[in-house]
Amino acid sequence: MASGSVRVKFHGVAAFEVTTEKDQKILIDPFIEHNQLARAKLTDFPRVDLLLVSHGAEDHMGDTLALMRQTKAHLLSGLDVATHIRRNGIPRERTQHVLWGDLIDFDGIKVKILESKHGSFIDSAGTFLSTIPLGFLVTTHSGIRIYHPGDTAIFGDLKLFGQLYKPHMGLMPVGNVPGAYAHMDPREAALATKWLGLRYAIPMHYWKGSKEPEQFRDEVKKVSPRTKVILLQPGEEVIAENGKGLKVNRVVG
Repeated sequence: MASGSVRVKFHGVAAFEVTTEKDQKILIDPFIEHNQLARAKLTDFPRVDLLLVSHGAEDHMGDTLALMRQTKAHLLSGLDVATHIRRNGIPRERTQHVLWGDLIDFDGIKVKILESKHGSFIDSAGTFLSTIPLGFLVTTHSGIRIYHPGDTAIFGDLKLFGQLYKPHMGLMPVGNVPGAYAHMDPREAALATKWLGLRYAIPMHYWKGSKEPEQFRDEVKKVSPRTKVILLQPGEEVIAENGKGLKVNRVVG
């Protein structure tokens, strides 16, 4: 089993950057350029190894195409996102469309594709593309398991995911961007945290000035007191190490 640390950086909304023990760069739902919360710019990502896109919404697919053009990244996504990216000149061999239940090994990083209760569609050159939305369970070289559920509503199989896959860290949606409904509110997200058996939870998918992260933290204290909630601002990150037991330290960006 590999040694070393894993860095998990929040870029606002549902965008996360994971740096593995072997310095591989993973971007999940890379909404950067038009994300008013993000402190990063696309030029801050000269190298990306793996892109994970949960669904085709603008605040999740985000800058996938631009990042595919400026890096040599490989993409895991639903068929709608993959088709749109291929239509725009990215070679098929750099894109892989996946389904719930798939287990992908990307250079030692294991990505389990999990169900997400949401939707996915894209207006691609005047044609509407639609397929299932995705969640991702990422297992790094040293066995650290990070769960990004996409933009899901609460559903009972989250408890099954906790029993089967035992994620250490969950990136939990607690609200929404302006003009849209919250598909999982802080109370529901706290219950999902309990079902998943998370050691650490980072709230995501909320907008500037939102009180939902604090509400989520307070709800988790009630139903899952052993879970540590880490509130990150965009640009901040945590370091996770898997020695005798998972240890997470907050790092201010």
